[in-house]
Amino acid sequence: MKKRFLISMLLAILIFSGSFMFTRNQIQTAAMANLSEEEKKLVREAPPIDLDNILILMVGVDEDEKPEEGSKGRTDTMMLLKANFKTGKIDILSLPRDSRVDIEGNLDKLNHAHAYGGMPLLLSTLQRNFGLKIDYYIKVSFSAVKELVDAIGGIYLNVPVPISVPTLHVDLKPGYQKLDGNEALMFVRYREGYPDGDIGRVHAQQYFMKEFIKQMLSTKNIINLPSLISGYYSHIETNLLMGQMIKMVPLASKLSSDAMDMHTIPGKGAYIGDTSYYIIDWEDTSEMLNTYFKEYRFIQEDNSDQVVQESQYTEPQYTEPQYTEPQYTDNTQYYEENQNTQSWEDSGENE
Repeated sequence: MKKRFLISMLLAILIFSGSFMFTRNQIQTAAMANLSEEEKKLVREAPPIDLDNILILMVGVDEDEKPEEGSKGRTDTMMLLKANFKTGKIDILSLPRDSRVDIEGNLDKLNHAHAYGGMPLLLSTLQRNFGLKIDYYIKVSFSAVKELVDAIGGIYLNVPVPISVPTLHVDLKPGYQKLDGNEALMFVRYREGYPDGDIGRVHAQQYFMKEFIKQMLSTKNIINLPSLISGYYSHIETNLLMGQMIKMVPLASKLSSDAMDMHTIPGKGAYIGDTSYYIIDWEDTSEMLNTYFKEYRFIQEDNSDQVVQESQYTEPQYTEPQYTEPQYTDNTQYYEENQNTQSWEDSGENE
């Protein structure tokens, strides 16, 4: 198992632990039971973090993509996860990788920020364009989803379009079915068959994440989560300490899977020249961020060059670009209409 394992475990702990039938004390006991004395010391000595609210940038990098010389690799998936331990509310915001944003004074695709300057430049780019203060991040290998899905015995999903990759022996037909790790990997990476391209893939990844976490937290899967955090911590890049992560476990029982909302930065696909971009609707984006992430937006202050000013939330000005808006239908309608037609719980594998 590779890097994807830990982010999935952290998401599972944060999002769906409300369905875990242990008390907070039992969760804490389970979290510590299989740790070494050195690891227990790390937990005890971990610096405090705000456990009423937490915002984490989750980044997936395709390890199979060969980065150009000097590049740190492009981010394939970017999501912001906010958990409120007081209200039990969860908000996950997807950031389309082709979003046209300001990167050090140049308009470019958002996923290029990491390629140019790693996590520091990606974080500063998000702060500059969206006015968000992001304290924590977790970067993982994208393709490790294969090993993870196989580890939990597969995942049940509604597949909205045919997905055929003969070289990898994947041939999925539309409909509700059980996917193995290789098939699930293709599901989250696939975009060619969606009329809306990368946004179709964003919606598929959101749907996959929600269903995967729900199924991972069945009784047979959840019991080993706390010790897995310590086991796989070394396989990720993050500024969260292992002890801090484990301290979140008992508090996660306050969260509710019924209070989770998925969001996507508002915008539309368009071409500028021969390059495809996601053109952000800055007015709607500012409204969305003020609604769901207000406590993490920079406060406008006079005489401060370290605070993002409101003017930076306006749409960048392009030099007479020629937009060709693609025609598409939103595949989220498929998930809304079909994901409940057959329930994973009906399979009997949630025991």
